[in-house]
Amino acid sequence: MAVDTHKAVKKLKEVGFDEAQAEAVVRMVGEAFDDSVATKADIVTVRADLSTQGAEVRSEIQEVRVDLSTQGAELRGEIQEVRGEIREVRGEIQEVRADLSTQGAESRAEAKAIRAEIRDLEQRMTIKLGGLLVLALTLLTAINKWLG
Repeated sequence: MAVDTHKAVKKLKEVGFDEAQAEAVVRMVGEAFDDSVATKADIVTVRADLSTQGAEVRSEIQEVRVDLSTQGAELRGEIQEVRGEIREVRGEIQEVRADLSTQGAESRAEAKAIRAEIRDLEQRMTIKLGGLLVLALTLLTAINKWLG
């Protein structure tokens, strides 16, 4: 920022400053402005730096987007694989259930057949035991007559 130092010294002298005081104040104010006020060139440099950094950030954001997109696609693929594996396992579970159901039905049928065989054997054994009992009684009766 350009300051008219001659004009500033003149105004300070009008309000009571002597020449040395006015020049010292103007010099201090000028130095303070030189150190803290940005020039147009400073602003142009900062804008260029910001523009460059903005472009770098946008580029990095784009790279992150591409990475996320790639990772998302990979995850979707893996999810599909897992879903396929789950379907396979469900199919296997259904097969095992069907096998168990079939085996259960076969086991029940076998048990029913075995119970029927046991009843048949019991009947035959009862008949045979009855026949033996009749034979034993007949023998005892014959022995009693012979003895007696």
